[in-house]
Amino acid sequence: MNIISIVNGKINKLDLNSELEFDEKNICINTISNSKLYLEIIGDENVKINILVKNDTTLKIFNYSKLEHCSLDFNIVQNENSKLTMNCMFNSNDSKINSLVNLNGKNSIIEYNSSCLGETKKKLRINHNYSNTNSIVKSYAVSDNENINFDIEEFVPKNSVNCNLSQASKIITIKDNKCMIKPILLIDEKDVNASHSSVISPISESDLLYIRSRGIKLEDAKKLLINGFLIGNLSLNEDEKNILLEKDIFRR
Repeated sequence: MNIISIVNGKINKLDLNSELEFDEKNICINTISNSKLYLEIIGDENVKINILVKNDTTLKIFNYSKLEHCSLDFNIVQNENSKLTMNCMFNSNDSKINSLVNLNGKNSIIEYNSSCLGETKKKLRINHNYSNTNSIVKSYAVSDNENINFDIEEFVPKNSVNCNLSQASKIITIKDNKCMIKPILLIDEKDVNASHSSVISPISESDLLYIRSRGIKLEDAKKLLINGFLIGNLSLNEDEKNILLEKDIFRR
């Protein structure tokens, strides 16, 4: 697997093979052939990353970010017959996550799954600039007395036909807070399939009761539910799941 690590705005580990092109100065990632990337971003410096998924290529990105009072910006361009799968775990302390996606070729597909812990403002914009483009977005978060805002916007212009858009957002609240989800679909074409769902709710008391009936303490039961909720939202293999568990990011 290709690996890029960015700590406090500086790249301290780089392991890339011939599947990707990488410009270290501007942090640009371009696909050459079908590839996988583990991208780790840690620190309090703003980071901007440009990603180009070229014609007829597939890119899978597993991103773990631990952010402190900073912003993380993704600028993504996808060409014809491309597919990008992003699985992102954001462990945030008062940080902003901005992603701009331009589907610039027919049959381009993005699957964007993100799970968040901590004070977060996340904004995602997807432009369906060509016909036959597809997007699947899942945004999950857990708030423990922290404010979390999701702003998810998709745009389909006139004559971009046969596009498919799917959004699902859910925030579980453990204590009092101010959380917000804004699902925005701006569609200027009739021949489009679009759907969205948004839920903000407390942790399930019935699920807690069921787990505790197996002799598990309350705090451990909460941790199990949070782990399953956040990790289950991401399409990860066992090695990738273990990376998150080894970091013990769910002990807060």
